[in-house]
Amino acid sequence: MRKKYNKSRNGALEQIIAKQQEKIEHLSNIAQGKDYIIEAQEKETDQYVLICKFLTDTLLMLSQLERLLMGNYCVFSLPLQSAIAAFKVELSQAMRMIEYNGEDSYTLAPYNDENDD
Repeated sequence: MRKKYNKSRNGALEQIIAKQQEKIEHLSNIAQGKDYIIEAQEKETDQYVLICKFLTDTLLMLSQLERLLMGNYCVFSLPLQSAIAAFKVELSQAMRMIEYNGEDSYTLAPYNDENDD
């Protein structure tokens, strides 16, 4: 035996399917939004890693330059040694302003430990 479906029942099913499709699209949009946030955080973390690598390379090169300048008393020696020392002081003060919570959050505290020298 064949069942006959009336038109109102088909219309109700179509409405249910349409609502479910809307919910699926909405959930898909939410998932894409979360993926975007996760990707943005990963990019930010990648930037932090690149900054740290660049600073490490810079400090290594500066220490090599300091070694070259130590025994050499030329015109460039004193100003360059002074500039390297000033750079290291400024960098250490800047790094002390960044607070890290131990997980994945950094904040800037511009007046942190200013008078603790």
